[in-house]
Amino acid sequence: MPRTNVSAACCSPATGVMRHADAGYELAQKTAREAGLNLPILGR
Repeated sequence: MPRTNVSAACCSPATGVMRHADAGYELAQKTAREAGLNLPILGR
């Protein structure tokens, strides 16, 4: 698999969680906290 595809495959799930958390979805915010994502919306 080309390197660009590997990078996209690894980053896409976190990007989706970040976008949904920023949109205000509580499940995405909970998932982001549990995954340790540093997002301003979470008040970290």
